[in-house]
Amino acid sequence: GAGYVTYTWPKPRAGAAATEERYAKLSYVKKFEPWGWVIGSGIYVDDVDAAVSQQAQRNILLVAGIGIVLLLFAALIARSITQPLHQTIQRMRAIGLDDGDLKQRLPVEGGSEIAELAGGFNEMLHHLAARDAELAHHREFLEDEVAHRTSELQHSNIRLSHELAEHQQAERALHESEERFSSICATAQDAIIMLDNQCRIAYWNAAAEKIFGYHQDQALGRDLLDLLVPERFHEAFKRGFEQFRLSGEGPGVGKTLELVGRRQDGSEFPMELSISAVHMRGNWSAVGFVRDISERKRSEQSTRESRGRIRALLDASDESVLLLDPEGNILAINAFAARRFSQTPKEMTGQNFFDLIPPDLAVSRRAAMQHVVATGEPMHTQDRRGAVFFDNNLYPVMDESGAVESVAIYAKDVTDQHRTKAVEDIFRHLDTVLLKWQMNLESIAQIFCDDI
Repeated sequence: GAGYVTYTWPKPRAGAAATEERYAKLSYVKKFEPWGWVIGSGIYVDDVDAAVSQQAQRNILLVAGIGIVLLLFAALIARSITQPLHQTIQRMRAIGLDDGDLKQRLPVEGGSEIAELAGGFNEMLHHLAARDAELAHHREFLEDEVAHRTSELQHSNIRLSHELAEHQQAERALHESEERFSSICATAQDAIIMLDNQCRIAYWNAAAEKIFGYHQDQALGRDLLDLLVPERFHEAFKRGFEQFRLSGEGPGVGKTLELVGRRQDGSEFPMELSISAVHMRGNWSAVGFVRDISERKRSEQSTRESRGRIRALLDASDESVLLLDPEGNILAINAFAARRFSQTPKEMTGQNFFDLIPPDLAVSRRAAMQHVVATGEPMHTQDRRGAVFFDNNLYPVMDESGAVESVAIYAKDVTDQHRTKAVEDIFRHLDTVLLKWQMNLESIAQIFCDDI
């Protein structure tokens, strides 16, 4: 229905003539439906080329003129840009070469982008200076903190060194203590037995071997109950040991128990057992100290028998025998002395002797006893209770340190001896008087004889 078409066609001349030569031509044609015609309009290509060439020349001249003007304007603009940039670069270099002196500032002139750049750069320098000041302050703080921390570390190192030295000293002391403990255990006369938390033997010294007859290799790991009799006691002992292990308390803790032990040969013997808890290197153990008290039991039996015989002798004595503590409390008294107070020895034991006698007699006897307690020397006194005369002998009883722990008093009724002595004194006095009278009578008789 429409389109472009190229072809050649003569050019018209003035006066309605046309050229013989054909020229290239470009036409646009379109069909007109109402009439059925094809209508076209065309142009010669060389005319277009001539017009384009002419227009191109004009454009070139125009562009050249405009370009020159633009170049001049660009040069002015470039100069206005490069000068501040050059100054900015020089100032930046000056700041960089001046060991980072952030106090310098760029000149800000006008309201151009360069001025804004200079203002922004100056603001950046201000922030950098503030940051450097803050960093310097923070560095000083860090230096002080580092110095403080270093001082603390030095003190900590010194303290740690001291603690290490103390720990080493404690280790040495513990080692020496263990060596001393081993030495003491090896030379101890009593059996020293260490028990674990199951009451099994973990240590067995030489004295234990001697007392029980078991070698250390035979005793280690053995239950302590195997060494105790009777068997009915075992269950109660096991419960008490468990209570002691858990709470540190139990029957016999802090006390000495008298038990019966069994030797390897099956013989039984009386013994004393005391148990204490120890913590060695963080482990709980119990240490038992066992002493064979067979000799002591025999000695106690002998002592009881001797005391019984002495008591029988004292009760059979016709003298009053008392044993008083330094305050005058009766520790022992024989039957003869107790009968004087119409009491038994058991009733009088524990009473104060000076409360039982008359006050005037108590004063003299207390003074005598205090003298014996103070000096530790025996003393003899005589005193009188109504018509009854007593002859008293006081003897100090010493403890192991040499201090007087009690006073023994032997009081004897010497009234008969005193009366006999008084009669004898009277007769001696009469003899003296009679002798004087005899002498006087002889003198008188001699006078009479002389007179005669």
